[in-house]
Amino acid sequence: MGAGTITRRRTGVSIVEAAIGVGIMGLMMGSMSAQQAASARRDRVWAAAERLRELHGWTTRFLDAGGVTLQRSLPVGEAVSMAVSRDGPGEGSLPSLEESGFVPEGYRDANSFGHRHAIVLRQFQGGNLTALVMQVEGRDLSDAEVGQAMQRLGAVGGGRLRSPIKPSDAALILGQGGGWSLPAAEWTAGGVQLRPGRAAARATLVTGARLRSTQPGNSTTIGPAGPAAPALAFDVLQ
Repeated sequence: MGAGTITRRRTGVSIVEAAIGVGIMGLMMGSMSAQQAASARRDRVWAAAERLRELHGWTTRFLDAGGVTLQRSLPVGEAVSMAVSRDGPGEGSLPSLEESGFVPEGYRDANSFGHRHAIVLRQFQGGNLTALVMQVEGRDLSDAEVGQAMQRLGAVGGGRLRSPIKPSDAALILGQGGGWSLPAAEWTAGGVQLRPGRAAARATLVTGARLRSTQPGNSTTIGPAGPAAPALAFDVLQ
């Protein structure tokens, strides 16, 4: 066998090896690109969940300050919606969190998915008051992304899945880890509802709120349980 034949074979092997190497590099780069895209999307979901967590905290303060009056005023078993920002979605029977002083003036209620937020409140027998802070409008999240948001929110997190494993779960708002569930139809008010592909955070009445009536009738000022929360004045529902 001549030297030329050996050289050609070695060259041929080198070309094959180079082609395989390029192919592997391409696969690795494609995988890294997909991972980066998935990571960026996850970060957006987490940021949206953090916005919900922030609003959940402000809603909890609202309930702590005004829960006693809300318990006396809201009809038992009926859902009532309220807005987060002045121009946000909600039926208008209650002032928005911004108007009540529980979010900063000029608060921009939006996340990177185009979601805004609204709150639906319900009072149950015995005075238990629950509020759901919901993502509304904007783009649908995948079921995996709803799950990521719920995990980020922890025990208060919930959401509606677009294609749940159990068909009956399609009509439910599911809590993180199966800790709670609510019929979605019972949490619709004033055009506000939690659509599939959206996350939510659940807040309940905090005990210890104090109530100060400013005048007879239905005009009431609600004082907070702690000095950091603002007072709230509104005409309660009849």
